[in-house]
Amino acid sequence: MARYPVSISFGEAELKELDRLAKKFQQTRSGVLKVALQEYLRKLKFKQLREIGKAVAQGKGYFTDQDIYRDIS
Repeated sequence: MARYPVSISFGEAELKELDRLAKKFQQTRSGVLKVALQEYLRKLKFKQLREIGKAVAQGKGYFTDQDIYRDIS
């Protein structure tokens, strides 16, 4: 996989925290940021899928947990 360098500017506090995390997890700064970005993207995808599921459920008349419990009980 090709790698592309990216330049990011941080304030002193953020850079210290990044360095602390890198040391704690025995990673490079890039490694910590890569994991953070992957986690962010995973959460974003989950949120998008949840919104799609919510729209489908509401289209079928499910607006509350009670609506679901009513039909599965």
